[in-house]
Amino acid sequence: AAAKGKGKKDEPPKAPVKKWTKQDEMAQKIQRLVRQFLARRALERKKKEKEEYEELMDRLEKEAFVKLVKMEQEQAEKERQKEEAERKLQRELVKRRKRMLEAAFDGDNDEILIILQEVKALDDEKGIGNDIIGRARRAKNILSMVDCEDANGNTPLSEAASGGNADTVKLLVDNGADLNSRGQFDRTPLYRAAFAGHLEAVQMLLQSGADPRLYANDGQTPAQVRHVHVI
Repeated sequence: AAAKGKGKKDEPPKAPVKKWTKQDEMAQKIQRLVRQFLARRALERKKKEKEEYEELMDRLEKEAFVKLVKMEQEQAEKERQKEEAERKLQRELVKRRKRMLEAAFDGDNDEILIILQEVKALDDEKGIGNDIIGRARRAKNILSMVDCEDANGNTPLSEAASGGNADTVKLLVDNGADLNSRGQFDRTPLYRAAFAGHLEAVQMLLQSGADPRLYANDGQTPAQVRHVHVI
């Protein structure tokens, strides 16, 4: 009995059961309201952050689009200006060739030299150098003008020969003109000079190396053209 009584003394005392009061209920309610309030605040904050992010993305997309459109417009304007510059150069080239052909026929050597100087000036503007490659390009551009053609394929040398301008023939030959170029009806400069009866032009062409054996479409050579009997 003594041992049994001793064991009972060793048992921990039971905690008293706390009675639920109105204060406890009010505290719980307040805690619940606080949690709900904080949850709403957090939700509103996330919602606001999302809206701000979407607004930022929308603004950035619009700015990027505007920038892209502006870049495309600038590029299009550059292309337009480039194309316009090329068209302008082409128009000037056509006019220059026309002047060259007319000057050759008229024997206007001064005008021819002016035109060739214009070609050189254009090469300077383009930054073409004077090294081996640059000189080759410059020579090619000069020759392109010297051997330009009209709608019938006639070159300045052919026009000068047809006009009987021996000095102009020499000037063009000295600048690399093709002595045996074939124009309308496959006629060479020598053929046209012989056909028109221009003795000095014929002699200048022959001295420069023009070939009198080349046939035109009519089956005749310069030597066979009846208006000249000097070849």
